[in-house]
Amino acid sequence: MLVSLLEQWPALQRVRAQALVSSLIDLLNDPELGLIRRMKEDPRVLRLVWSAANAAANSDTEAKIRTLAYVASVGLNDDAKLDESMFLIDTIRELEVIDVRLLLALEAANLAPESGLKTSEALAVSQGVAESLNAKLLRLALVETPGMSFRGLHSEVRLSQFGREVLVALRLHGNGNPLR
Repeated sequence: MLVSLLEQWPALQRVRAQALVSSLIDLLNDPELGLIRRMKEDPRVLRLVWSAANAAANSDTEAKIRTLAYVASVGLNDDAKLDESMFLIDTIRELEVIDVRLLLALEAANLAPESGLKTSEALAVSQGVAESLNAKLLRLALVETPGMSFRGLHSEVRLSQFGREVLVALRLHGNGNPLR
């Protein structure tokens, strides 16, 4: 039974990628053939669509898929925004549900400027997992630290401006729920 379920995984990934492409075509208000033509003519457009579809194929939430479609549409509608859209797609691709849960907890905490939230307590995870999550989100610039750590690992973080922007996009395209 488990083997049969695992055999369905590529089909599920294909459905998610197709959902992104359908959303993208709707957002562009352009026939599918127009997008295909642009992908053939411009390797950057091909990479943008491929990266967004690949990220969507491995997404856990509809909010993430719709956000990826929106971000890709911005880059496809404005060549000047194409590189920014690629950067955002690469960032959003790395977000898992636990990462978004931490961003939401940080947002809800409404922290003072020089304070942070202890991730292990906010998410009820081990200190090691908390520090790893913090390191990942620091690398993506979605959080920032309230101070210095001599070990190089941080137990407390706060939401960065970029983190707020990504969370707003996930919420907007998740119909109010970035975890949906």
